[in-house]
Amino acid sequence: MDFPPNAFLPLPSQTILLGKAKGGREGGFGWDNVYGRKEMKVKECEVSQQKVCNGEFYAFVKGGGYFDQKNWSQEGW
Repeated sequence: MDFPPNAFLPLPSQTILLGKAKGGREGGFGWDNVYGRKEMKVKECEVSQQKVCNGEFYAFVKGGGYFDQKNWSQEGW
């Protein structure tokens, strides 16, 4: 493995705010599909501690992750 290890952290059920405010002062670049605010209820889950790196994604693809139903929601599958 030539990329740093990543870990999963528990995320409790909560309401989150997605998106960027139009004309907001948040700064930074945003694609057109990130503008506008939306609140969503998220079920308890786990999230990666760090962003997924190319090495992790490559290992997922080479390991057959796209063809393993356990990696997908019913809708995603």
